[in-house]
Amino acid sequence: MMRAIVWSLGLLALLAVGSQGSSAGLIAYSVHNNGVDDGDIYVMGADGSNPTQLTAFGGRSQQPAWSRDGTKIAFCSNRGSGKYAYHIFVMDADGGNLTQLTYGAGSDDHSPAWSPDGTRIAFHTRQGMDLEVCVMSATGRNQTNITNNPAVDGFPCWSPDGTRIAFNSDRNGVRFSENQPDLTLDVYTMGTDGSNVTQLTSSASSTLTRPFTLTGFSLPRWSPDGTRIACMTGAVGYIIMDADGSNQKWIARDLRPFGVSWSPDGQRLAVANMDPEMFSDIYVVSVDGATRTQLTTGGTSGLFLDWSPVVPTAVAPTSWGRLKGGFR
Repeated sequence: MMRAIVWSLGLLALLAVGSQGSSAGLIAYSVHNNGVDDGDIYVMGADGSNPTQLTAFGGRSQQPAWSRDGTKIAFCSNRGSGKYAYHIFVMDADGGNLTQLTYGAGSDDHSPAWSPDGTRIAFHTRQGMDLEVCVMSATGRNQTNITNNPAVDGFPCWSPDGTRIAFNSDRNGVRFSENQPDLTLDVYTMGTDGSNVTQLTSSASSTLTRPFTLTGFSLPRWSPDGTRIACMTGAVGYIIMDADGSNQKWIARDLRPFGVSWSPDGQRLAVANMDPEMFSDIYVVSVDGATRTQLTTGGTSGLFLDWSPVVPTAVAPTSWGRLKGGFR
């Protein structure tokens, strides 16, 4: 009970943060508790203040995704299902009302992404060596494979107007297989039913000047106004490009990437800097790359994050519901 009280007071303090914190929204991220195979979902202010734990159960929970109205968070977790069997869950923004959306002993589901109207969730699922992008209702019903391609198709992201889904794929590059562990990813967009696939990047012909062998473009994320897309670039750095793939520009090219998300006003990016042991810390960088602020230290933050699209004003009142139900 005492842990629940501390949790609730911490979240209330988080929402009371000054202009750089609460008015800039909250950042959800994962934290490794006792090694790489154990972790939970946290939120903090946009300035790194008041980190607050939302989940507390066995296994590893990661890849949090805010709903567009800031009231819910979807994520994947292997709680109760084994090290390599993840499923999609959704909870209120205060960590309450946890609901499992996907099931199956042989399934491995990751990277949930909300539609702008909050009625659907895209995610990718692994079947053997194959990854597919699927779409389901926000309650887990009507799961539909929309890529249906033997390639590695993953990390979907809805466009702000709800008409397109960005994703990464190796369908036109070096294909992933048991004998070929390296792959070349590029960013694509498609209709929400999987139609009209358009390739935005071309790793083989990229003109970006880089001090490393580019292994692809991945983890695309639309800007709030839908005019730009940020993504990871191989083993080092991030880029921002126009929504049609043009005007590719480096940002934070010295960081080892694994996680990127836009601020609500589209002027900054939260990014993860990964170390060789797959741990990372979180930074906020301006879209022109001129300023950078480190939010976490010690390499305990997980490899994915999401900046809330809006300031979630409904979190504080509902947090007291956690006191009645105990700490999950």
